[in-house]
Amino acid sequence: MFFGGWSGPGLSGDWGIIWFLFKVYLVIMVIFWVRGTFPRLRIDQLMAFAWKVMVPMSFLLVVMTAVYQFYEWPAWTLTLMSSAGLLVVAYLIYQRMTAPSRLVAEVRGRRAALEAERQAQSQSSAQAGGD
Repeated sequence: MFFGGWSGPGLSGDWGIIWFLFKVYLVIMVIFWVRGTFPRLRIDQLMAFAWKVMVPMSFLLVVMTAVYQFYEWPAWTLTLMSSAGLLVVAYLIYQRMTAPSRLVAEVRGRRAALEAERQAQSQSSAQAGGD
């Protein structure tokens, strides 16, 4: 079950235990690597994700399965519908994650426009005062 257990490729005797310990070490390193790579999520973030994304997605999957069962479609149609739903959710998550960067760019653009407007006003007032 655990990636073949102690029975490695052509190993017997004590080498099987060493092979098993090596695989345990690799799995632990991958777990630590994943935990260290991704930021920790607060419970409110997890609950918001669950209620806003996962629960509606599960309801949608139940409806899709009911439609699949009712119309007795071939098995690949359920796979296709589930894949389409997964792509939609992935796209929405991507849009949500990139939204703050778009907002920052929009604010910077407004700031540049306001600074240009202020410079134009100061130049026009300097010209009006100098005449």
